[in-house]
Amino acid sequence: GEKLGYEKELLGFYVTGHPLNAYRDLIEGGKFMRISELQLQEDRATVQVAGSISNFEKKHTRKDGKPFAVLTVEDFSGSVEIVAWSDVYAKAAKHIDKGKIVAIVGRFDKRDETLRIVASEINPIGEVKAPRGLTIDIELEKTDEKRLVAVRELVTQFPGRQPLYLLFHTADGREIRLKADPGYSVRDDETLRAKLAKLLT
Repeated sequence: GEKLGYEKELLGFYVTGHPLNAYRDLIEGGKFMRISELQLQEDRATVQVAGSISNFEKKHTRKDGKPFAVLTVEDFSGSVEIVAWSDVYAKAAKHIDKGKIVAIVGRFDKRDETLRIVASEINPIGEVKAPRGLTIDIELEKTDEKRLVAVRELVTQFPGRQPLYLLFHTADGREIRLKADPGYSVRDDETLRAKLAKLLT
C-alpha cells in the first residue's frame, strides 16, 4: 500500500484504484452506514461504519497518561474522526495503522462541527461477514436477450445492497458464474424471487 498512499497524497485522490475497492461489496453491503449519511443521525446514536484509516495519532490522557487514539477513517462517501479511548484502544491497537481497513461500532457525537464517533469496538474488516448475495439460476439454452433484459428490468425494481450473481447452467452440465455490476445490487425479497421464478421457467 506504500504506492497508493504516495499517489493519494500527490494527487489528492486515488489514481490506481481505491484501496477499498476489493472491499466495496462488504462496505456497501448494507451492514455499515455510509459516512456521508452520519449527519442524518441523532446525537449519541450507535452507528457502524467501515473504511480505511487515512490518519492516526496516538495520544495520552492528561489525567493518568493512558494511551488513546484519534483516527480518520474514510469510505467511498467521506471521512469521519474516530476516538478510541484507552480501553478500546488497548484491545484494538494491533488493528490500528494507516492504510488498514477496519469496521467500527461506536457512538455518534454530533455536538460540534467535526463528525466524530467514539468507538466501542474496532475490528479488522476481514472478520466481518459479507452480505449474502442473491444468485439467479439461468438455463443457458433457454436464455435469449429478451429474457435477460426482463431479468435486468425486474431486479432494478428492487434496489438494495446485496450483490447480484448470475449462475448460467449449460446443457453439458457446466456452470458459469457472473457477478453483476454493483449498480444492480438488490434487496432480496419474496416478491422478487417469485417474479424471477416465473420469468425463468
